[in-house]
Amino acid sequence: ERQAAAAAADEERARSLQRAQADEWARWANSEDTTLMWQLVSGGRKDELAAWLDQAPAAVHMRAEDGRGPLWWAYEYERADLVKVLIDGGADPAATDSLGMTPSEMQAA
Repeated sequence: ERQAAAAAADEERARSLQRAQADEWARWANSEDTTLMWQLVSGGRKDELAAWLDQAPAAVHMRAEDGRGPLWWAYEYERADLVKVLIDGGADPAATDSLGMTPSEMQAA
């Protein structure tokens, strides 16, 4: 009974942390997380990106202070494989950044 209570408390703490991360990622701000996400996307590190999204699905929505996030960067670096991972994970291709640009508008002309 004590183990079940401890496990339930651990699960609630994990859910609380996930909610806090989702709230943080919904704000447009530069952070260690946005820097790490940019590094994964710009470096084409698909497996690491997918693993992060499996652990924290809300990470797909994080944005830097300019309003751009992983989907913008995937288009910018012409990473169609990452675009698919991000859209499949819930990224919004119709979202706009601080300049009103959608992610696909980051593609090289």
